[in-house]
Amino acid sequence: MKKIVSVILFVVLCLSLTACGGNNKIEGTWHTYDLGVDIDSPELPEYYSIVFAPDGTGRGPMGALDRLDTVEFTYTAGDDTITVLTDRNEEFIINYTFEGENLILEWGGYTRTCEKFSDEVIIEWH
Repeated sequence: MKKIVSVILFVVLCLSLTACGGNNKIEGTWHTYDLGVDIDSPELPEYYSIVFAPDGTGRGPMGALDRLDTVEFTYTAGDDTITVLTDRNEEFIINYTFEGENLILEWGGYTRTCEKFSDEVIIEWH
């Protein structure tokens, strides 16, 4: 009887630990085609990549004044916000939601719709 209870407790423990494993939905490489400007220029890229690495680092267009400026940053993700600290010591609180498979980022009065490019961190800076 003790062995059966021990096995059941072990299975429950394993399942509870599996449920606690963090699967951060924002991690990976995202592409945004909404560059946030009304300029039609051949110098602008087709899209920008925003990367959220599992180690809390990232890279993407996060500048407040120059919305097309790509910076490196560290981040902490909550349930519906991401706190970003750029390599220029700028801090942003970004609200995020999901619409289907798309990641919607809102900060500084702007909204960017991002499509998942890869679950992996792709080094593809523009």
